[in-house]
Amino acid sequence: MENSKCPICGFSNNKIAGIPVLNPISKKIIKMDHKVVQCTNCNLYFVSPELTFSKNEWQQLYNSNYFIENTIWLESKRKYDLLKRLDRLFSYFKPHQEINFLDIGCGQGYGLIESYSRGWNTTGVDIFDNRIGEAKINDINFLQGDLSELELKGSFFDIIYIDSVLEHVPKPMEYVEKIKLLLKPGGIVYIGVPNEDSFLNDIRKLSFIFRNKKNRSAKLKPFESPYHIIGFNRLSLDYMIRKSGLDRVFFHNFSRKLEFLGFRYFSYGFWMGILLLPVEFGGWLLRRDTYFEVILKKS
Repeated sequence: MENSKCPICGFSNNKIAGIPVLNPISKKIIKMDHKVVQCTNCNLYFVSPELTFSKNEWQQLYNSNYFIENTIWLESKRKYDLLKRLDRLFSYFKPHQEINFLDIGCGQGYGLIESYSRGWNTTGVDIFDNRIGEAKINDINFLQGDLSELELKGSFFDIIYIDSVLEHVPKPMEYVEKIKLLLKPGGIVYIGVPNEDSFLNDIRKLSFIFRNKKNRSAKLKPFESPYHIIGFNRLSLDYMIRKSGLDRVFFHNFSRKLEFLGFRYFSYGFWMGILLLPVEFGGWLLRRDTYFEVILKKS
């Protein structure tokens, strides 16, 4: 048993899920032995001991292969998903209402571009500036830094969008508490996180066992892309929502079907994606798909 404190509930009793995989860059940075553990109280997965990488070390990891070249299909699918999400978020407001929009972990800035094109007052936050040119116009506000340390006006934003971010931050509850402060009464937040108890991760664990690597963790990838250091399942996500005091108005467990089309034709990822097609549909049938999305509202 590990005794690191859970970053969601603060409980100190955890069970070991396995040893994380390392990539060549992380091997040079890591200074101690880390394990993936699961909190026995709220079920959250996290890395223990807590990571103490410097800003420069994090940048080395993320700049190595995080933003890879996307296929036309993947670019189109991501844009379609983003449009549908923003449409859904706007449906909670009056048709001509002015919207103050915040994108946390805005990455290359596609959410900023789309929200600005809708006439929303747009702000983006990220620890690094990886925005493409279209997202760097003066009318789009951008703040570089950690959300928990930035000075932002409270009770100001109508919509906050935080997709694929909470799994990257060591203290996700601090982010959620800050988001609640930033939301106006009646404001909403979109949160998207991976499902670590997906059917896909079950198959991944079986592959480790078959290769005589049963001590390797199928949960989280803290030291290789996509560098997830926090992992949610349905129980831990529900716990975080209850603790936040925000009201859940939408929940969806899903995966991006035909994932192999996101890789270059005949690449390793392309063939692996085809082999995993039955797993994708198995996860859908079992309601254990790879991703969660929720919309929460501030009373």
